[in-house]
Amino acid sequence: MTVAQDAPGFDKNLAFPIEEYAGRLERLQAALAEKELDGLLSTFPENVTYVSGYQSPGYYKWQALIVPTEGRPMIVTRGFELTNVAVWSWFDDAVGVGEDADPMAVTARALADLGLEGKRIGIEHDSWFLTLADLEGLRRHSKGTDFVNASGTVEKLRVIKSPAEIEYIRQGCRVAESMIQAGFDAIVDGANENDIAASVLGAMARGGGHIAGLPPFVVSGPRTGLPHGTWAGRALQPGDPVMLEVAGVIMRYTGPLLRTAYFKEKRPEHERVEQVCLAGLDAALGAIRPGVSGAEVDRAMNAVFSEAGLVDGATHRAGYSVGINWPPDWGEGYLFDLSPHERRPMEVGMTFHIPGPLLFVPPYSIGLSETVVVTQSGYECLSDFPRTFPVLG
Repeated sequence: MTVAQDAPGFDKNLAFPIEEYAGRLERLQAALAEKELDGLLSTFPENVTYVSGYQSPGYYKWQALIVPTEGRPMIVTRGFELTNVAVWSWFDDAVGVGEDADPMAVTARALADLGLEGKRIGIEHDSWFLTLADLEGLRRHSKGTDFVNASGTVEKLRVIKSPAEIEYIRQGCRVAESMIQAGFDAIVDGANENDIAASVLGAMARGGGHIAGLPPFVVSGPRTGLPHGTWAGRALQPGDPVMLEVAGVIMRYTGPLLRTAYFKEKRPEHERVEQVCLAGLDAALGAIRPGVSGAEVDRAMNAVFSEAGLVDGATHRAGYSVGINWPPDWGEGYLFDLSPHERRPMEVGMTFHIPGPLLFVPPYSIGLSETVVVTQSGYECLSDFPRTFPVLG
């Protein structure tokens, strides 16, 4: 069943020119040939979007992209989702899975139709959306097909962004900045966390942004000590830090941003912590350049915290890759982390969110971040919002 026949009247809404998608496919097929694979069966939503352009949050049902080493790809998805292929994918080759059909049997037939039955097919062992039951079903329905681990094949292409991808991340940062500003504007007498969150979400929609892989994090007072905390109706109290971490999303590309403000007044002990946060961010950014490892960036940032005696308050990585995002995450830390274990060198075109200057000084946390791209000479900030800790309300 082809999408072109099933979705008349829908125009394509592609994020990039056909030439960009064709280049991605060409590079992916070359990588598959180098691995001596006859094709790839990808189930990571971000990988599916990267290669095809296809967009849908419907991957709670079976969704897969089949890429032969030679020839055109094919999408296998729920029949209900086929119109999304017509709109978002640069090619229309797709098979819909009926509500009463076995998705693995349909996928096996699609592999056979592409001449891939009995061949050597890469799959993604680290995909969150390929279960053991799925794999057993594929093997049961695919006669003699050799499914081998090809995790990281698409990800290796995704980690370096094209100029067009970087522009979407830049636009996402503009949305994130409007979300932070709207949240700050809502820090007024009588406000609670829900009021602030409503303003943040409204700014996201008005700015042309879409739902990110994670919700906006809106917390105040002692609740700032909750990692990944969301709004819970808490009324603001004088002296409360209010921490907002958000992501602006354009065409599924994300630009995150973290900022902290205070309601009515600032506690004296926060002044010093703010300066350490700023110095830690400067140290991390100053270490970013081609050839430097992720571990070196993390080490530069944590050296500042160690010297200030606040190393126990910094319990996470300096940053992580960002780009295409679908729930359950807005980051790409699985592609490249700015953490102690990342020994690979950074390259021009890599993009990162740097939320490392997030310090926990019981019972509060405060922090700030930037989103950057690696350039020939170092880095460029894609986000642009004052690095201050204002007192509001």
